[in-house]
Amino acid sequence: MASTLRLLKKYNKRRNNQLSYWLATKGGSNPPFFIRIYTMALDEKISFVSGYILTAATAVSMMGLLQAAMVGLFGGFFGLIGKELFYWVKRKIKNG
Repeated sequence: MASTLRLLKKYNKRRNNQLSYWLATKGGSNPPFFIRIYTMALDEKISFVSGYILTAATAVSMMGLLQAAMVGLFGGFFGLIGKELFYWVKRKIKNG
């Protein structure tokens, strides 16, 4: 854990040095893509997630939701059956 934190601090220090160098030598408000540092604030994250949920909710029909639920249920059911069948065959082979 400590080594990971050390690496992150080193990486952030290098990025900040690159940004300082860019601003000191070339200036401008648009640094190259490998220097840009952008973190989303909490309100931006909330608006992003809520926008995604509302867009998905309004774009999908009720029949589409039912079909997705049925595919999930059938897939999960047959996945469990396949797992049990695999372990049953494995036990049969192991026990002879």
